[in-house]
Amino acid sequence: MSRNYSFTVCPEDLDGGGTVTIPAFYRKLISSIGWDIKRQGFGVDVMARKGLTWVLARCAFEFARRPELYEPVKVSVWSSSSSGLLQDRCLKATDASGGTLCNGVTQWCVLSKDTRRPVVMDMPECDPLDLPCDPPRRLGAFQTDHLHE
Repeated sequence: MSRNYSFTVCPEDLDGGGTVTIPAFYRKLISSIGWDIKRQGFGVDVMARKGLTWVLARCAFEFARRPELYEPVKVSVWSSSSSGLLQDRCLKATDASGGTLCNGVTQWCVLSKDTRRPVVMDMPECDPLDLPCDPPRRLGAFQTDHLHE
């Protein structure tokens, strides 16, 4: 089951063309995931009291359109899987008419602040919903030979 969060694009989030910048949009999407994790009882504040913290391991976003100034955005968030160390959180951002703005899949892990090592967490059951886009994957080695020419 997905849970919904919303925000409105503010003037400080805009680029020169009047649409939200990718970094500002990204922050608001990640914040929606943070609120969702908190709603489930595993927020950053709760984890900090246990000496733990969330770390974003990988993410993949597909942006269809960037919203404009004062445009309301609805973000649906759900957990899609939990496999050992990684917890998947998916999202779909839509405009007021339900049109897709962005789909995303994020993979998170929990680290011990003391040991800086991953911790396996017992998390709530995951939602049997499909991934909204291709999942994140490890990038290959970057070729830098062309940079020295």
